[in-house]
Amino acid sequence: MRIALGQFNAVVGDLAGNVEKMQQMYAQALR
Repeated sequence: MRIALGQFNAVVGDLAGNVEKMQQMYAQALR
């Protein structure tokens, strides 16, 4: 089992930008 923790500052109202940041963090955690 692998566990990854991440933190990012979400921008209120920028749903597309927040999703992009989460996808980037997920991809980085997979490495």
